[in-house]
Amino acid sequence: MHIKTPLDQGLIHLKTRIAVPPMATQSTEGGLPGARTTAHYKAFAENPNVGLVITEHSYVDQSGKADLSRWRHAQRSV
Repeated sequence: MHIKTPLDQGLIHLKTRIAVPPMATQSTEGGLPGARTTAHYKAFAENPNVGLVITEHSYVDQSGKADLSRWRHAQRSV
């Protein structure tokens, strides 16, 4: 087994075994991923050596908001 070999486990297929862990980039715009956040993760996704990218944490309820720059999935309209 080599770190740059594919990983096939059930329904999971990764082109390499290199994973980018979640990071608190604090780059959202009003709680939503914008151009800066997109560019950050796009650079990892386009890297042929990376098999998996895990994005930073988000919240679905206001009580889970850690700070102003967290991704949000909570909508008042729902």
